[in-house]
Amino acid sequence: MTKVAGSGVWGDAPMRRFHRYASAAIVMAALVVLPARADDGIANLKAAAGGSAARSLAARAEQGGVRVIVTLAAPTGTKAAPTGAMPLEEYIDSLQTQTLQSLGWVNFNDIIRYEYTPAMAMAVDGSRLRQLMESGNVAGVFEDTVNKPFLADSVPLIGGAASRAAGAGGKGVSVAVLDTGIDGSHPFLQGKVVAEACFSSGGQAQVKSACPGGGTTEIGRGAARPCPLPECSHGTHVAGIAAGRAANFTGVAPEAELIGVQVFTLHDLPNGQKATGAMTSDIIRALEWVYSVRDKHKVAAINMSLGGGQFNHACDREGQPYAPIFKLLHDAGIAVVVASGNEGFTNALAAPACLSQAISVGAIDNEDRVAGFSNSASFLTLLAPGIDVGVGELSGRGIKSS
Repeated sequence: MTKVAGSGVWGDAPMRRFHRYASAAIVMAALVVLPARADDGIANLKAAAGGSAARSLAARAEQGGVRVIVTLAAPTGTKAAPTGAMPLEEYIDSLQTQTLQSLGWVNFNDIIRYEYTPAMAMAVDGSRLRQLMESGNVAGVFEDTVNKPFLADSVPLIGGAASRAAGAGGKGVSVAVLDTGIDGSHPFLQGKVVAEACFSSGGQAQVKSACPGGGTTEIGRGAARPCPLPECSHGTHVAGIAAGRAANFTGVAPEAELIGVQVFTLHDLPNGQKATGAMTSDIIRALEWVYSVRDKHKVAAINMSLGGGQFNHACDREGQPYAPIFKLLHDAGIAVVVASGNEGFTNALAAPACLSQAISVGAIDNEDRVAGFSNSASFLTLLAPGIDVGVGELSGRGIKSS
């Protein structure tokens, strides 16, 4: 039976203090990766079947196939979630099986079946996309979008020394960093990485897995090794901001342990170069895995700095595929900190920062002015330093404070 932890994660005062300051540490890290384009947003294309986005998806499906995330409807006459008679994982598995059988896709391979999220991810052609759009078992169809890193320096101006003096240095808990991987052998991070995983979809002609062994899923020592491109040092940089430790510089929560999760894939560009991009379907897989190890590693916070789109209200009601796992993490007392986006919207946030269970973060400069590129809205959770703030050089083997 799936059990969701309650407030016991923050059962004493030091833990509650760390919750605040660890979240702030991850806030800084969140600002290092922001959405690449406003049109990368996640929208329910089944609910807007006649819209331009749905027509574009259908056209591309006819030309060679598209990747989609499919959210599932509860069977008629039942509640959308198990009442306790059936474990959550079994309930979701039954929904997935029922949907595939109703579509006649018994032998359809290359499907991601989520464990805690009533959804599946897959590549489909035009015919299969039409089936999904017409199926009563399908609640929503979302394009599996690509999220790209936006590199920038960011480090806290939030009284980190004071927080550590107050007993909020992160001792006894861990922070999960979903990014380009973590170099656990870096002097700034040695001995801090306690768990590693990689979720990186490949198999397509121009998209390859960035997992060290080439698989789409790898868990264990070395699985979060940074992908082999210059920008792949970014995850190590983020981890240092959150929980790094050295003689002349520390992260905000230097006593916290780290969980490294590599979620990026390698994409071949038309000009022959390669770039990194994180598929939404892989990010959800990573969040589910972190949830599954939450008790073993006492997970306090997650840095989830990816997304896109434009939402001027909490987007839970859009049926976002992120929503179920965000709720489980929230109910387990885990802070999921998400960058608000870098399109400069003054009344909207990107997804998944727009989810009500996310701690959405916008950027300010050293003078406490909101950055011109940073998305803001009335439901933005908070602002944190995100422009021209020195952090120490983590891309090489040394540490250089600035």
